[in-house]
Amino acid sequence: MPAIIDAAGRLHVFINERQGQFRERSLPANLATITAIAVADANNDGALDLLAIQADGAVVRISDKNEGQGWNVAEIARVPDAASYPRGRSAPARRRPRQQRSERSLSVPGRTGAAKSHAGASDLARQ
Repeated sequence: MPAIIDAAGRLHVFINERQGQFRERSLPANLATITAIAVADANNDGALDLLAIQADGAVVRISDKNEGQGWNVAEIARVPDAASYPRGRSAPARRRPRQQRSERSLSVPGRTGAAKSHAGASDLARQ
């Protein structure tokens, strides 16, 4: 499922129709401006989900619902000071060696304390 963020911070997701043809799939209208995306099976259902950092710092999971009939969107964490992260870099993301990665704190709704992220969505926002 290819996905891009345009210059205005709008997320666009495309469905592979085969033979080199892609169709854009509509997304929920209530998604805020997106600053970074990643792909992972965030809800452990065996299907890949989109993880997106919104400009307000919310990290949301965007999951397919009913095989293309809709989306499930849920906030799964929050990035503190999201506005301080750089935006719009066109250089490809690259992973730093584990010993050079800095820890970033994410606040997770419904949990006390902070979760630590090494190469998660918060690192993507900094790339």
